[in-house]
Amino acid sequence: MSDILIKEVMNPDDRKACFSIRVEVFCVEQRVNRAIEFDGMDDQCRHYIATYKGNCVGTARTRQLNDTEVKFERVAVLREHRKNGIGRLLMARAMSDAVHAGYRRAVLNSQVHAGPFYEKLGFRSEGDVFLEAGIPHRSMSKEL
Repeated sequence: MSDILIKEVMNPDDRKACFSIRVEVFCVEQRVNRAIEFDGMDDQCRHYIATYKGNCVGTARTRQLNDTEVKFERVAVLREHRKNGIGRLLMARAMSDAVHAGYRRAVLNSQVHAGPFYEKLGFRSEGDVFLEAGIPHRSMSKEL
């Protein structure tokens, strides 16, 4: 795990890498339309990039909902790097930053198959399953 680095995106090259990962995971692998994936909110978000041995392999973004709530979105790890703890480290960094920024509650819309991953991080499911981009999702939340 010492080869994995999680950092906040601070330059155009890292931002471009985040977008490339999202295209690969969501648009190519899961067949989400680019117009849905790139929803016009990226400029309002804080972005994170995960690197493994210097290669960009994962990303996530957070978006402020109000003074006390933050939403975690677009969490993606390239297929060949899943199950190595990268998603967990991305979320740990984003949650830590959210706490330091004063947020008290986090929410997200999890793809149903990823629910157990978020549950291990302390998130709880809320409400019924719904479709987002044609994929079954469930809302989840966590007190920070």
